[in-house]
Amino acid sequence: MDMENIQSKAAQGRVADAPNGHWVYRVLPHSIWPYAQLARWDRPIGWQLLLWPCWWSAALAASAYPRPGDPLLSLLPAPVYLLLFLVGAIA
Repeated sequence: MDMENIQSKAAQGRVADAPNGHWVYRVLPHSIWPYAQLARWDRPIGWQLLLWPCWWSAALAASAYPRPGDPLLSLLPAPVYLLLFLVGAIA
């Protein structure tokens, strides 16, 4: 990246390595941008790095204490827990 492009993004309140046209900068108001950048919503790896260990721990916990019923379903965690981990990782 050239220095002018970096400085123009910094003047707009965006980080230098954020992709152009990202939904954070198109949808959210300018006053929310610092909080979205802090949560790393403009970078997909931010919430994914938190989500995968959460899903892995839910799978390990589900296999340690199986639910009664179908043995195949006892290997998978309850969908509500996966949804809660997803919301917690993104928000």
